Amino acid sequence: MGLRPVSRNGRDRRRGVGYNEGTMKKIYQIGLIPFLNSCPLGHGLEDDPSLQVHRIRPSGMAARLEEGALDVALVSSVDYLARRDRWEIVAPYGIGSHGAVWTVKIFSPVPMDRIDRLIVDADSHTAINLARVLVARAKGRAPELISREFSGPVEFREPTLLIGDKAWHAGSAEFVYDLGQAWHEQFGLPFVFAVWAAPKFELPERIRDRLATTVEDNMERLDQLAALYGPMHGFSESEAREYLGRVL
Repeated sequence: MGLRPVSRNGRDRRRGVGYNEGTMKKIYQIGLIPFLNSCPLGHGLEDDPSLQVHRIRPSGMAARLEEGALDVALVSSVDYLARRDRWEIVAPYGIGSHGAVWTVKIFSPVPMDRIDRLIVDADSHTAINLARVLVARAKGRAPELISREFSGPVEFREPTLLIGDKAWHAGSAEFVYDLGQAWHEQFGLPFVFAVWAAPKFELPERIRDRLATTVEDNMERLDQLAALYGPMHGFSESEAREYLGRVL
């Protein structure tokens, strides 16, 4: 069987797969989210010449993986569950919390049991579904969900769900609900927000191992990561250290 057609920049025209032009070995396309919480999972992957890392917002990750533009991605858990017949979890690490998560929050002028309409961050899939479940349990019915893009300061005139670094930097509201904490109070369980996923049986063992050992190595140098990435995302070093090492 012949080689797939490769463009001049070393990309497969049909699937977006990259190749090293010197060796024609495949370059695996990795999808990571652009928030501080992904740094322990991704730091150092860019140094591997067989890997190419792409920073993609969570809500766009599943489509890129499904269309073949990515070989493996840190996908929202709800997106993985919707495709678990054809995707698999390929590394034993992801993003989760056992209690407060800090960066998935509802900011509201009314208590949760009075939320009829919820403005939701378009970057998220898992957090939106989590918010729907928690509000429905508090109120007795699911809220109307209105998806919106956020790029600057937010005034919380209506109940609003924010995720990632945006939730950390948001202003105050009369009621603020950390959804990791709310889930834990309801069920006494941890919550998994994102997992490493790939099409079943396609990702080589070498890449699976690299994803796992990257996290294990990075967890041994959280002080370094907090100093490097915390200020880039608007966290102090001490806040980033606690967030990466205890909260998540």
